[in-house]
Amino acid sequence: MRRRAFTLIEVLVVVAIIALLVAILLPSLSRAREISRRTVCLHNLKTLAQCWVLYHTENRGALVGGPADSAEVTPPASATFLSKYAPGWVKFIGTTPAQQPLETQYWSLRKGALFKYIRMTDVYHCPAVKKTEVRTYSTNQGMNGYNDMFAGYVCTRIDQVKRPGSRISFLDDFPEDWDACWMVTYNAPKFWNPIPMRHDKGTTFGFVDGHSEWWRWTDKRTIEFGSMSWAQAEASTKVAQPDNRDLRRLQFAVWGELGYTYP
Repeated sequence: MRRRAFTLIEVLVVVAIIALLVAILLPSLSRAREISRRTVCLHNLKTLAQCWVLYHTENRGALVGGPADSAEVTPPASATFLSKYAPGWVKFIGTTPAQQPLETQYWSLRKGALFKYIRMTDVYHCPAVKKTEVRTYSTNQGMNGYNDMFAGYVCTRIDQVKRPGSRISFLDDFPEDWDACWMVTYNAPKFWNPIPMRHDKGTTFGFVDGHSEWWRWTDKRTIEFGSMSWAQAEASTKVAQPDNRDLRRLQFAVWGELGYTYP
């Protein structure tokens, strides 16, 4: 009995149908992958935020040092001031931490003041980054940061933090942020450090009360800024962005108030 073969037209129709199905499914798969990464990132930040809480609970309300601690290394002249602060949540390893050997980067985490509460290096970085970027999370200047720069506005104890549910303790940052302590201006509508945007036009945060959130940015200036590399954004961080609600939201989350008025 002779079997009938597929015609060229039939094969092309099948191929076209498969291509159409793939085109339909790929965005959904990509979306699912992003949701998965964001979920892991939020879990990591929640874990670090809870370790941050454990530290001040065990230390009578004193907050862990925001800037990386340089006590066990000989820092360059530009970083000698780091040793003045409380034990850092991670250790200082130079002004180009992402370029250091992996073992040095891991040493920075293991020697930090929070590592004893978690002992897992994977929680220190977003799952969307390269394997060579060991730490992508940072604290912020409002939580035991540089007191000599922002005297009176930096919290050094937990009882100084008003509205802990709205104040951030950690955020998803660039690995190039060498002191592991993100900064935003207090007295002007300007960014100081770049803010990355790894998750669908938004950024993830850990909060003082131990929870985590993802914030979607709405101002096109924030979206453009968050889409830049560290080097590109550093060149434009001091540009004023009046009436940027995203920026004001970040400033309130870091400082609890604004050092300037807005309409």
